[in-house]
Amino acid sequence: MCTDSMATGDNVAKEIETLAKQTKVESATKVVSEALSLYKWAVGERRKGREIVAINPKTGKGETVHLPGLDYAGTISGQNE
Repeated sequence: MCTDSMATGDNVAKEIETLAKQTKVESATKVVSEALSLYKWAVGERRKGREIVAINPKTGKGETVHLPGLDYAGTISGQNE
């Protein structure tokens, strides 16, 4: 999974507003805060050498999440910044 295509200029604000509505989150700020928390967790897991995987509960099959920053974090597992 790779989702770098969404982050372009004015589309970012629209995407955040859409996500807020879809998830019943009260503000764009809260969406960004939750996204940052999730990303921070994911980076920490990759630095531990773990993969981030989305699992389909019906099939049990997983798809590894690939984002440039997460992939990089996986290459520096165990190193201090």
